[in-house]
Amino acid sequence: MKFHLAVCRSVSGDDHNRYGSFVSEVQRSGGVEDWTATRKLSVGDLVLFYFGAPVKSIVAVGFVASEIRTEKGDFDWTNRKKVTFCDFAPIWLLTKQAPLDEACDASGLKAWYKTKPYRNSRELKEDIAWKLLCEIEDSNPDIRNRLSKFNIQVSGHRKSAVKRPTSSLKQFSEGGVREMTVELQNRNPQLRAQAIAVYGETCRVCGFNFEEFYRELGAGYIEVHHLKPLSESLSENSFSSGSQASRRSWMRIIAIKIQASALVSVFS
Repeated sequence: MKFHLAVCRSVSGDDHNRYGSFVSEVQRSGGVEDWTATRKLSVGDLVLFYFGAPVKSIVAVGFVASEIRTEKGDFDWTNRKKVTFCDFAPIWLLTKQAPLDEACDASGLKAWYKTKPYRNSRELKEDIAWKLLCEIEDSNPDIRNRLSKFNIQVSGHRKSAVKRPTSSLKQFSEGGVREMTVELQNRNPQLRAQAIAVYGETCRVCGFNFEEFYRELGAGYIEVHHLKPLSESLSENSFSSGSQASRRSWMRIIAIKIQASALVSVFS
């Protein structure tokens, strides 16, 4: 037995609702006749039926019931002039459909999903098929009994599926509140503005001016710092960039070239 993903990308055509027809026929007869197929299908193979937007889900599980056959003609749901068909039965509609992206995410098949398997029907590797069946069975317990009648035991392949957390895992406490004390030193923007007014925006070490070099992009890129870091002072102090004493401490403007967002640093 092989596994297949039967993809119907067009849910509805101009005059033909493929998804509605599929569901109606399965509900009426337990299968579908003359449904599109690939040449790799063989009688007895297991098939996962996927429908594209807006469904984007695996909607049913079933078996190949006849040999494939090819017919020529005009079809309202495809541009192909030659289409391969076969019959599928039994088919079981899923009570809870399996969105393919979610099923792949939950079963560790993200990399496979990125190959866009939903674009065309294909044969599935066994490990991929079992992982998808595990996800389907978890959401549709009735499928387990139906598949077991065909000697298909999905539970025996759960080692290949992603392990799920269990209630036996250790419990942890989280979300408690703790108190933290943080000290921040205030900065006075007026002192910065005054320093720039006194010393300008040109580096007093290398003579670089960002506005002249970068034009409007470099205008205003400047930081004002103290030669003696404020962190070394535990009390509030008064500073002036205009006094004679402060002129001795405001010694230089250092330019830090950081691409277009470079900064000029004024030290005091």
